Amino acid sequence: RGGAGDHRAGSLPGGANAIGLGPFAPLLVVRAFGELGGAVFGDESGIVRIEAQRGAHGAGVSLLATTRPLGPESDSWSAMTSPLGHHGPSVHSGAKLTQQKVYEEARAASRKSAVDEALLFDGSGHLVEGARSNLLIVDRAGTLATPDLALGAVAGIALEILSACVAELGVATFDKSDVINARELIAVNAVRGAVSITELDGRNIGGGASGPWAKRLHRLLADTP
Repeated sequence: RGGAGDHRAGSLPGGANAIGLGPFAPLLVVRAFGELGGAVFGDESGIVRIEAQRGAHGAGVSLLATTRPLGPESDSWSAMTSPLGHHGPSVHSGAKLTQQKVYEEARAASRKSAVDEALLFDGSGHLVEGARSNLLIVDRAGTLATPDLALGAVAGIALEILSACVAELGVATFDKSDVINARELIAVNAVRGAVSITELDGRNIGGGASGPWAKRLHRLLADTP
């Protein structure tokens, strides 16, 4: 659903090659999205998740595709601080990997607490990313920025798109107080687009309402082909 199809198609082969699985054609991803999504959801919206794995007997790459309903849309999210800190940069930083304990436990904690996202801070107290999304902050001066990917965050598709087309988007370092005092805290991912996080650990962020930057970025991502 939504835009960013070309980016989705290129992201998986690039990530797979970066972690040593080997190259494969983006066209395979496009075909998998189209065929499985059409078979399961028809003209409705849904989520197709495609994972690249090493092929049988260690040769080549195989694709594993699963589907799930999109679920209800929300104008804003609530969030919590993850019980586990982010592990920091690694040799495969930037690639979206499966079965990573810190993300699995963060997502499990958010489900248990009935919130939408869990924010991950590193050992120095710097904001890195969310368990489901990259994060953008509008500070009190109105400056839009995202944590440096060098801290170890996944290079998400939505963030890649916004970094290329939003000239105002910069990079900065944020601690917990910066997040709490932000004018806007925005989660971005390829499925939901851009969504305001208006509550963190039970405290309102940005007055508890979706802000203008989140709305602008959501429209931009929705319109991306």
